[in-house]
Amino acid sequence: MHPKWSPKGDRVAFQDVLPTFDPQGAHFMYQQDIWIYELATGILTRLMHDPAVSPREISWRGPNTYPENPQVRVGSTTVMFSDVTGEGLTTVIRDDDRPAEPGGYRFGDYYYDIRTTAQYKGPVTIGMKYADEDVADGNEEALAILRYDEARGEWEGITTRRDPKKNIVYGEVDSL
Repeated sequence: MHPKWSPKGDRVAFQDVLPTFDPQGAHFMYQQDIWIYELATGILTRLMHDPAVSPREISWRGPNTYPENPQVRVGSTTVMFSDVTGEGLTTVIRDDDRPAEPGGYRFGDYYYDIRTTAQYKGPVTIGMKYADEDVADGNEEALAILRYDEARGEWEGITTRRDPKKNIVYGEVDSL
């Protein structure tokens, strides 16, 4: 539904809407996915799954990732690519359907699904802002960014540093 062609006409983003039902069988909401189809390669990529998205929110105006501007900011999260070799769309979507909390941790913020269609090389740095009141007992050293590996079903720590003056914790991954 609601296709939106990329500015170059080489990709199309569209919405896939599936009705869901409550246990008694009554329809109560739509589960909405956003997909991108690349004409040259035939690759179909699911960018996001969010019941709150409406068709008018699909746009090629951003947050786009370009070789000359390899940083994307969505809300309090910044994604910084080392080397973007081909432009694409990067999404940072809050997902309330997160995996179980890992032992020894408690979630201080939300679980985010970060995806990109950009081609890139090298590590990706993720920076997340936090509020002072989010820090348990004022212990900023306890703040961490974790990544969930869906294939292994495990959490892994990716924290590289913390900047208490700017209230940002950083993590690094090789791929999104």
